[in-house]
Amino acid sequence: MKKAYPQKYKERITEIITSGDIKVNYMLYPGLKVHIISSPNALISEICNEFGVEIEDIMSNKRNRKYVEVRFLLWYLLYRKGIVKTKVSLARIFNKHHATVLHGLEQFDAWLEYDQRIKKMYKKIAKKYNIGELRPK
Repeated sequence: MKKAYPQKYKERITEIITSGDIKVNYMLYPGLKVHIISSPNALISEICNEFGVEIEDIMSNKRNRKYVEVRFLLWYLLYRKGIVKTKVSLARIFNKHHATVLHGLEQFDAWLEYDQRIKKMYKKIAKKYNIGELRPK
């Protein structure tokens, strides 16, 4: 039986998908296409498309590894890129507690250090979105 999402979820997801501030610009370097992300909604949308997951799955409380990895990657990118300045703001976007976001960021740091698959995934995304090297500890 499929679980129905609360109305606030549907409203938030609709807001993300339909908001007018989703902007993705492209800059062309010789032989390289770099995406410039100017809003959290744009990055969420782009990364979800990249990994073939629905935005509602990332915004939900699903704990499947596939969704958790993408959710933590998004948190890491949004915070690392400086698109979202504080962990509390990041938590509000995803309708989570700030401690959950803090745990996710710490967990992703550990994954980057020990899991080569996650590290490769991050480097691919970081190169595409011009994020740069791994954040120093």
